[in-house]
Amino acid sequence: MFGHVCEKRNLKVNVGKSKVMVFERDEVTNCEVWLNNQVMENVSSFKYLGSVMSKDGSIEDDVQERVQQGKKVAGTLKAVIRNRAVSMEVKKSLHDSVVIPTLTYGSGAWALLRATEIKTERSGEELFEEHVWSYMER
Repeated sequence: MFGHVCEKRNLKVNVGKSKVMVFERDEVTNCEVWLNNQVMENVSSFKYLGSVMSKDGSIEDDVQERVQQGKKVAGTLKAVIRNRAVSMEVKKSLHDSVVIPTLTYGSGAWALLRATEIKTERSGEELFEEHVWSYMER
């Protein structure tokens, strides 16, 4: 069926690069999608436009990815943050314009649960303190 739809719409799908994910809540759904006599791989999560999508609809993996990306960016800015010649105002500006947007990218689409919201806020604060304030005070 999927192959027929692709053919009808003149879509060329690379089976080796394409994945299948079934969104489900409590029950496990067995779904095999065939294309060109090959079964496409089923996955439980994937990254799309920088956000991690999970088959259960949770945002935990996406939050973890954002925190990791925020830490990576903050680590990249470490040399600037440690530099005493750079003013506190510039350091705060870098944090607000680079680190925070990286941390919160895609968060507008999150259907936040209170526990996740608290974890995200705490992670943002930890990022700020760990990667910015500790170096500014040296």
